Amino acid sequence: MPGKAWTTCVDILWGRSMAKIEREFLQGRADSDDHQYTTPPFLPRKPIPDLGLERIDGERFYSLDFMHREWTHLWRRVWNVGVHVGDLPGPGSFRTHDLGKESLLFVRGEDDVIRAFFNVCQHRGNQLCRVEEGDARMFKCPYHGWEWNTDGSLRRVMDPQFFKQFDDGVPEGEFDLVEVRTAQWGGWVWFNIDGEAPELVDFLGEAGRHLEPYQLERYQLVDYKTFEWAGNWKHAHDAFNESYHFEALHPEFLNLTEGHDIPIELLGLHSRMLNFNHTVSEVVEDQAAANPLRHKMLEMAGFSPKEYQGDLKDAHLKLLAQKRASEDDIYLPYRQVNDEQLVQQ
Repeated sequence: MPGKAWTTCVDILWGRSMAKIEREFLQGRADSDDHQYTTPPFLPRKPIPDLGLERIDGERFYSLDFMHREWTHLWRRVWNVGVHVGDLPGPGSFRTHDLGKESLLFVRGEDDVIRAFFNVCQHRGNQLCRVEEGDARMFKCPYHGWEWNTDGSLRRVMDPQFFKQFDDGVPEGEFDLVEVRTAQWGGWVWFNIDGEAPELVDFLGEAGRHLEPYQLERYQLVDYKTFEWAGNWKHAHDAFNESYHFEALHPEFLNLTEGHDIPIELLGLHSRMLNFNHTVSEVVEDQAAANPLRHKMLEMAGFSPKEYQGDLKDAHLKLLAQKRASEDDIYLPYRQVNDEQLVQQ
């Protein structure tokens, strides 16, 4: 976009509340025509839609009825992340995955196709596979011994002579495992329980296009930890999707990020929060002073605190310039991401 148009946009936006780092990005873009990255700019931030000022009913956090409605109208209808493709390296590799009341079985078949099934025996509804992961030639129900192949087809009925219904043979396909709709994106296997969701790429929309340059298909698991806590899932999302708590709960973060006026935006069905790292919040009284935490920030960014020249509040600008200078020589996808993303690395 021509510099004059960007400058006009910047002039307009400066008149309202905006973090300094956002103004810097916009001004820098106005001064340069060389910003042709895979992901379009995130700034200026998107307008906030009118969502009303009514209080949110607390019942949605504890009501059993609301939980059941969420299960029916949300979790069953959207695409959910299941397992990473790398978790199923070869034929027979499997993993189980739980979502709400459902247990799912992801398995790579002998034909190298990854499928997902409800982890339920088709005889009496027993849970079929009771371990989290492994390799198998087939799956055998621990209750009555019925067996299924890795493609979900029925392999064997234990003592079929006990069933008069099978005198003419076991009906073909009738007792196969029930398959769950899947799609792959970013190296992950996603699933949709009711099978009626739009195509995965359409469901992800703009958020998916923003994430593509991160090359998630190259993901490698280093460590995994999980814990359960007595709270509604929305409490966690509410806590992480706002920066209002930074100043009171962990004020040290204000030495590492804006942390006060962080853009939170809606992208169709999804939302995003833009945390700009290696910055100093405008609410900090002395933004330029050196302290151990800011020194650590510089070291993690690849700068030597002793050699760094300038105010520490501007470290993100030098870090951005350093990353851009190395984008042709580094294995990280710096060339594909925009400036806003690069400062979030």
